[in-house]
Amino acid sequence: MTITRKHFLKKKVSSENKAVFITGCDSGFGHAIAKRMDSLGYHVFAACLDPKSEGAAALTEECSSRLLTLPLDVTSNESVQSAKDFVMKHLGNSVLWGVLNNAGIPLGGEIDWTPMEELEKVYEVNAAGTLRVTKAFLPLLRQSRGRLVNNTSACGEFICPGFVGYCMSKSAAIALTTGLRIEMMKWGVKAISIQPFFYKTPLTNEDTAVESIRKRWMRSDSRTRKDYGEGYMDNFVKCTRELLQRGSSRIEDVIECFEDALTAEDPLSTYMPAFFPDKVGIKLLKYIPAVLVEHYLRYNLERGFKPPTQSEIKESDKIKMN
Repeated sequence: MTITRKHFLKKKVSSENKAVFITGCDSGFGHAIAKRMDSLGYHVFAACLDPKSEGAAALTEECSSRLLTLPLDVTSNESVQSAKDFVMKHLGNSVLWGVLNNAGIPLGGEIDWTPMEELEKVYEVNAAGTLRVTKAFLPLLRQSRGRLVNNTSACGEFICPGFVGYCMSKSAAIALTTGLRIEMMKWGVKAISIQPFFYKTPLTNEDTAVESIRKRWMRSDSRTRKDYGEGYMDNFVKCTRELLQRGSSRIEDVIECFEDALTAEDPLSTYMPAFFPDKVGIKLLKYIPAVLVEHYLRYNLERGFKPPTQSEIKESDKIKMN
């Protein structure tokens, strides 16, 4: 968020009799923004995948009675409907002013060796889950002329090789937000996209990410692993670690964008919190010839390391047969 917007454009809507519904509040961004909105005087419905988790318990203990936790699995129609029923039952005299779709999961690994069910899962959570919650709560937002805020990702526009499955899901979430922004103008509902780059949260924990990638690799068929070679996998893990180590620990940057989107009288349509050099780089890539961008991204993915050629694989097979 710009310095001008942060320090000078401070006009906020009143929090009186306003409630917000936030998904993915067990940890990370969702946990932090739930606390922030409670401190600002909003009634907060903090949806958690596990309502008995430490994060959910901490919200109940540390926040005011205005904050209520509830269970939510965004991949389940029944769970989303139950969450909507809970919100309507506990709104009281308040209106549902904002819905923040924050729940999401990461996915690292090249398409060729990532199991199909994992590609389907990341899309089901990050894209279909966002749509499912949005569809359920839109009638309440139309009544309040409120805000729909979707935590998408810079990776929804800047496609990162090695994380294509994740980027696909976030691109779909951006498309939903962009299209819905226009469709909801007639109702006075603002649809807003928050597009963070890499930040240090439980979702981007380096060791957890690498462990998950190695498990996906081992679940791929033996022929694919042989074609790529273990050396290629080791290099992929090394490059992934380097990428995640660049993640910013300033999650406050993202929380400020969430807050502004939900509370500013005149919010932006899109926010991109990111380390400044990364933000500039992403913008510049749009103006550089595609062939150069693709070679640059390929280098960052492979760092010059290539799988063995087909002739080398065949020769290796012959040696083993002899």
